[in-house]
Amino acid sequence: MSEATALLQQYLAQLAARGVTHVPLAAGSLSSIHRTATSPEAAATNPAPAAAVSSRKSDRLATLAAEAASSQACRALGTLRDTMVFATGSADAELMFIGEAPGAEEERLREPFVGATGQLLTKIIQAAGFKRSEVYLSNVCKFRPVVEDGKPQASRNCPPTQLEASACLPFILEEIRIIQPRVIVALGPIVSSSLGIEGAIADIRGQFHEHQGIPVMVTHNPSHLLQCAQNRDGVKEKRLVWEDILQVLKHLGRPVTAKQRAYFTNA
Repeated sequence: MSEATALLQQYLAQLAARGVTHVPLAAGSLSSIHRTATSPEAAATNPAPAAAVSSRKSDRLATLAAEAASSQACRALGTLRDTMVFATGSADAELMFIGEAPGAEEERLREPFVGATGQLLTKIIQAAGFKRSEVYLSNVCKFRPVVEDGKPQASRNCPPTQLEASACLPFILEEIRIIQPRVIVALGPIVSSSLGIEGAIADIRGQFHEHQGIPVMVTHNPSHLLQCAQNRDGVKEKRLVWEDILQVLKHLGRPVTAKQRAYFTNA
């Protein structure tokens, strides 16, 4: 290993220790890194302990984020805003949550699931016994969709169209290949359809499907729960989502307490 490579690895390790998961790459850097990392000499002299594998995942995600930010397919649509919002969480996560698209708060902070919907999802994650930093959170669509009604968009959000989701689809598929989670939770019909799982949420939730050989639990998007909170179906819908999460915990072999089992049972 060259001195320059050692210094680079040390620098990246310092960034990772501070919680940084993505770094920008200059044009041409990816091909250079790929040649170095995949050379026979590198494979022979640099074994791959767990920390190195994790670092490689983070490097691949950083490269993918840069590609998403400059995606011509997404830009050409003219219906997506400029700020790219990629992902957050652990590259080694066993549990991956996929949503639809960033909203106003996500766009402002450049992090998925930080608005009202994200705060509710964070509560679900914590109730399941995870820290937010232990799971991987991303969206199918990497840009906030434009509300096309001729009025100022301000903080208004809308779900992505199928065309917008399709333009961004290669990125989330590659994220799945990189992360290789043990379970994916698909939040809403746009996500499930993007993963090749067709049908109404009422018909396909509550059971495991499969994508890239990984079990997928489809459930309602937290935004649906926020809408239902305004009527008497709110607790009932929360219970349905929680039952899906309980199945995920069982599949992962995670302990489930009596308190957890009793959540939202007064539906």
